[in-house]
Amino acid sequence: FDVCSAKPSPGQQTSTFRRDPGGGFTAIGIPAVALVTSAFDVGVFQIFGLPAWATSDPYDVACKDTEPTDAKEQNQQRTRSGIEALLADRFRLRYHRATKRLPVATLRVSERGLKLAPSTSLAKPSGSYGPRFLKAEAWSMADLARAIQSLARERVIDKTGLADRYDFDLAWTPENGLPDVPFLAN
Repeated sequence: FDVCSAKPSPGQQTSTFRRDPGGGFTAIGIPAVALVTSAFDVGVFQIFGLPAWATSDPYDVACKDTEPTDAKEQNQQRTRSGIEALLADRFRLRYHRATKRLPVATLRVSERGLKLAPSTSLAKPSGSYGPRFLKAEAWSMADLARAIQSLARERVIDKTGLADRYDFDLAWTPENGLPDVPFLAN
């Protein structure tokens, strides 16, 4: 990135993460761990050894890139590399990769069959979730698997084979009072 600002977030507002069309991103009220998950394309459950402040203290981060590329995949890779550099420079992040066995869950269609109707929405996929709810419009099953993965803090693989998009409005009571995890969307 050409310009970056990272500072402690004042007050308790809703966390947001937005990629800027011209290159870069703006994140408001997010913990450092959210930057780590975005930079390394991993789930929170795959990160070990962060200090407590990295998961609890909110930050406001804004980064601008004056040389965006046309290809979405190249922009995503530039954003990840830029966030990785920001973490090393501003947060003094040092890391290493390791292999570790972790639990895996799969999302499958019940033997009794699918009871969902495809979404009729023409809008772009959108949604939000927290420790007790998930509300989404025009989500693929892969989107749902990513959200469940973030909430359950374990790998969730979409094995439904469904290509359509669906609307979800779910509510539940968490067993262990799981904390809210910010959703990082493209």
